[in-house]
Amino acid sequence: MKYLAIAIAATSVVLSGCASLVGASSASWPWPSQSNICAAASCTDAEALKAFVEASSFCREVQNYYESGGQRANSTKVAIGAVGAIAGTVIAPVANGSAAMAWSGLSGATNAVQLSIEEMFSSTVTVKRRAAVASAAETGATSYSSASDNSAKVIAAINMARSCAMSSAKADEAAVKALTQ
Repeated sequence: MKYLAIAIAATSVVLSGCASLVGASSASWPWPSQSNICAAASCTDAEALKAFVEASSFCREVQNYYESGGQRANSTKVAIGAVGAIAGTVIAPVANGSAAMAWSGLSGATNAVQLSIEEMFSSTVTVKRRAAVASAAETGATSYSSASDNSAKVIAAINMARSCAMSSAKADEAAVKALTQ
């Protein structure tokens, strides 16, 4: 019995580890701190275009991060479900007394945790986060296109990347408001 519990614990750690590694990387800010994007006081066409490409790539990385979030949630739910299923169908029936009750309780608790994860990482919130990032990228591209000079284009590109980075907060705020009303 002791070895079975150790095997289950090890399996759950391995499964949880895999779940946390799926899409775990986040987007990296395109401009290191205290770096000059433009070599001179006014930016060149090439520097403005490079800033826009870097901002666009950053927005895509942010989009990828949120896109992979659903995969992480699904993997975590599978791991938790596996532990609960083993606890409820394999261990609890062969355990005695309070141990049987504890294993049954663990099985029930994993069901509740799965539901919490489902709510926390619902596809609706993920879609809203991704839509907010897409909207920030589109608004940034429009600002870049309408900028009056290269320096203004670089500023528009930086603002685009910043908006992509922070846009998920709007989706999360809307989700929290919907839950509280």
